[in-house]
Amino acid sequence: MTNYNESENLKDRISIIIPTGRYDLWFRTTTPDLLRGKSTVLGGMMHRHTMFDVHCATAGSYFLLLEDRQIRIGGDTVAILPPNTLHSSADDPKSAVPCRRANFKFTFIRRETAADDMASGSAFGSASGDALAQLFAATDGPVILPDSFSCISTLQRISQEAAGKDFCYYQFCQALVLAMICSLGRQLSRHQKNGEPVRGYESTYQKEMIEEFFGSQVTRRCTQDDLSSLLKISNRQLNRVMNSLYGMSFRDKLMQGRHERAKQLLLSPEDLSLSSVAEQSGYSSISSLCHAFVKLEKISPDAYRKRELKKRQKNP
Repeated sequence: MTNYNESENLKDRISIIIPTGRYDLWFRTTTPDLLRGKSTVLGGMMHRHTMFDVHCATAGSYFLLLEDRQIRIGGDTVAILPPNTLHSSADDPKSAVPCRRANFKFTFIRRETAADDMASGSAFGSASGDALAQLFAATDGPVILPDSFSCISTLQRISQEAAGKDFCYYQFCQALVLAMICSLGRQLSRHQKNGEPVRGYESTYQKEMIEEFFGSQVTRRCTQDDLSSLLKISNRQLNRVMNSLYGMSFRDKLMQGRHERAKQLLLSPEDLSLSSVAEQSGYSSISSLCHAFVKLEKISPDAYRKRELKKRQKNP
């Protein structure tokens, strides 16, 4: 089966906007090809998204790697990661078939004025839309839910509609997306006791594209020109954007992500060799990996692994 590299099609994401009262629900998912059965390249550096990130598997299973734990995702489960959750993915050695992963992202963007609300219309009542946004905003950590609505088949139908572009396809996709998010909201409400005010995490398209770029480039050579081209801005503009959003340069952001990815791999249950860790986290050699660890952690990769595993044994 041919592997599919998500980084090759970052510009082709499916994007849908749905008015929901005072907020616009912004939904994005992967390209149709990824949902039509091609195997998925797992891995990539540890990264964050400014939107809610929902993970599921169309076939087999895989591990979702978080800062403090690992979660096995199979065909009957859905993982919802709140904005800015540091994560990555890894193969599940016990998966009976090659994994095919699917995911989508969404967020609620507050409109500027009441006039905007009236002009845009709404998919349903303002009170219901506000309640849905508030429900998800109260999520303060990753949530694992049963896939009772069948997000997989819904995502596949959305991708088919987006690819076919038949009459009223966009409105049809809006209805599918809204039904799926509302279903997840129903399940999520059973896991929460009290709602909290909507927090100010409004997403920007530019930052989301930057996070996706860095999240998909760990195993290949990438340059500042690649990211500038994706964002359709000059390198000078990119430098200003990187400094404004992250307070660091392109190279520093790339190195930071590779280091976070390496730390997760060192603590994986597979007990990977240093050469495997270096390869899967984007370092050119074991010596490069060791140099980065000594510089950033003041200890070698092996020493870091022993120290952290010892901590886990003391605090299981």
